[in-house]
Amino acid sequence: MTLCFLDTETTGLGDECDVWEIGLIRRESSGDDVEYAWRLCPNMATAEPTGLRIGRYYERVGAVLPTWGPGYGHLVTPDAHVEDRGMGEARFIARDVARLLDGATIVGAVPDFDTHHLGRFLRQYNQCGTWHYHLVDVETYAAGALRMP
Repeated sequence: MTLCFLDTETTGLGDECDVWEIGLIRRESSGDDVEYAWRLCPNMATAEPTGLRIGRYYERVGAVLPTWGPGYGHLVTPDAHVEDRGMGEARFIARDVARLLDGATIVGAVPDFDTHHLGRFLRQYNQCGTWHYHLVDVETYAAGALRMP
């Protein structure tokens, strides 16, 4: 079984919000973990202030923002710096994300939110989310382990 620990940041909480960050750790059946993170240029016309504050958008994107254009993104290194390789087209990022998540079991905090918005992003670039249909919500497991009502 391949596990993917997934988190996305979006420009809001509604259906029209854009994904602006995708972070995932893919755990291979061998036990090896590979970490990936991308930052995308969102459509700020549909952004919600609450969503931007939750993800700390302006704090985390910083000076990189003015150089971005629609349909582009950056690969981010594990130490949260933008790769020097420059921008990549979002359609190629979508292709890479779709391949990494193919058949994987997704683990996260409220993974339904993440997969809903990520699926919308993938379809925008002619890709499809083919991850395993059972999502693992770590908050549910934690609540059970802590015997919370």
